[in-house]
Amino acid sequence: MPFDVHDFLSVPQRLRGSRWIARAIRAAIKLEFFTIPPYLTAMWSVKDDQHPVVDQIRWIVRDEMSHLGQMCNLARSLGFSVNFGTSIPAYPNKLPGNVNPFCLVALEPLSKCLVGRVFLEIEKPEFTPIAPLALARTVPTIGAFYGALQDALKRAKPTFKRRNQITYNEPSHGVVINPILRVDDALNEIERVKAEGEGTIASPVGEPVPAGPPGKGRVAHYYRFEEMLRGKRLVYKTGAWSYSGKAIPFPDSSGIFRMAKVPPSGYPGIADDFNQLYTQAVDLLQKVWQTTSAAEADKALQASIEIMSLQMADAARDLMDKPIASSGGLWNYGPSFQYGL
Repeated sequence: MPFDVHDFLSVPQRLRGSRWIARAIRAAIKLEFFTIPPYLTAMWSVKDDQHPVVDQIRWIVRDEMSHLGQMCNLARSLGFSVNFGTSIPAYPNKLPGNVNPFCLVALEPLSKCLVGRVFLEIEKPEFTPIAPLALARTVPTIGAFYGALQDALKRAKPTFKRRNQITYNEPSHGVVINPILRVDDALNEIERVKAEGEGTIASPVGEPVPAGPPGKGRVAHYYRFEEMLRGKRLVYKTGAWSYSGKAIPFPDSSGIFRMAKVPPSGYPGIADDFNQLYTQAVDLLQKVWQTTSAAEADKALQASIEIMSLQMADAARDLMDKPIASSGGLWNYGPSFQYGL
């Protein structure tokens, strides 16, 4: 039966045992995986790789990779398998688990419409400490889903094992994955995933317990996307948060590739080189949580990240710079993220 977050959260807490937890973790892996291709596509569509908005999205992608890895570690810590073959997303599509049935996610170039219509909806929090932002919410958030998983782990108090987990903190990649050895580790890492995506009830800063005075640290994904739309950094001044910091100019249309939305069938014969690289990157991720060798796991994860950040980026931009003949040269191709093709 396909996972549906509404049905899932309707299960009484007393019935949220090991099977419920296993399904929740596998759903979390799908959710975290799902966000990476559209974020990468938007980032690569900006011609200037050093543009401030590109830097914003790059940090978000690194966080999402960390979250994906953390959920894989959680699965392995409880003896559950990690199978990326069942987690490969297809686009356009709704978020896995019908988390937000009104949000259709496609592979498309960066635009303010995309940020406001899709990315903010993906990251939208259940709450906000920013007074001017009134967030009406009629569907469960990803944060609510993770909160339910935390509650289930507290009640179940399962036994955790180190086997097939990875410890990773490569500064040049910005990806941090910690081992989970006890229930508090699991709760803290899930809290980090929630906080980096939507902030906390007290602060938009993307750490579970912001250290130091208010305003220190990187703001969560939701507020980073909001910064892009408003063109200003979110800062803490005179006891309140406001979008009044340093300017963040949004790329103008000439600075973004004229990429068409990628159709469901992709671009057979055109995007094959990109898809082969994507397949290699995913296969390496699979190896990370299958091998019993810590050195091999570390090597595989590093190779996967480098393929995504270097070779796939170059292949994607080559596609985005290539006109689609049938469009009369008005639109260009884009990366289709099709596994095994």
